[in-house]
Amino acid sequence: MFMFGKKSFDSKQFKNDIEYIKKQVDIIAAKPKISTALNHMEVANIIKEWEVVIQTQMHFNELLMKLRTATLSIVLAIFGAAGYSILSKDVYLLTLNNFSFHPSVIIISAGLVLLGSMFIMDYFYYYQLLKGAVNRGTKFDEAFKTTDETWSYFGLTTEISNKFGDDDRSKWFVGSFYGIPFIAGILFLMTVIFGFNSS
Repeated sequence: MFMFGKKSFDSKQFKNDIEYIKKQVDIIAAKPKISTALNHMEVANIIKEWEVVIQTQMHFNELLMKLRTATLSIVLAIFGAAGYSILSKDVYLLTLNNFSFHPSVIIISAGLVLLGSMFIMDYFYYYQLLKGAVNRGTKFDEAFKTTDETWSYFGLTTEISNKFGDDDRSKWFVGSFYGIPFIAGILFLMTVIFGFNSS
């Protein structure tokens, strides 16, 4: 034992304390480490998947816009062809089971069938795929959002969804896009059928 001023230093006790600390460090080091932090590989994979989700959303959104634009253009062209055939003087009425009708009835019906078919393909296939990609993006937003807006991550999908509205609203827009020209085509068809049949 050594004396430093009024305090004493016990070298034996010091060595015992060092040995005790070493044993505690070894015990802690031997325990499995549980870390909630993501390593660089996991972060890279998450970012890659997020990029794929966003690209998928963009792909299906662009595909739907092209599909809808092309469908509406073709259907309007078909209805226009039907209207042109009505104005033509060289067209003869068709007869089926003693029922006479203008050839434009077939043209308008073809447009309605095309419109209905594209609605089924759009709403029940491509639109559902887009919704799946959006739902996946929303899960990313929920999983990685923080309380601090400065450091929030992956908020794009949720932000766009919140601005647009709920799923029922998007269904209404899709239904209206196809429903309005379909109803107009039905009215056009009924006018041609009953108008030429009564004349």
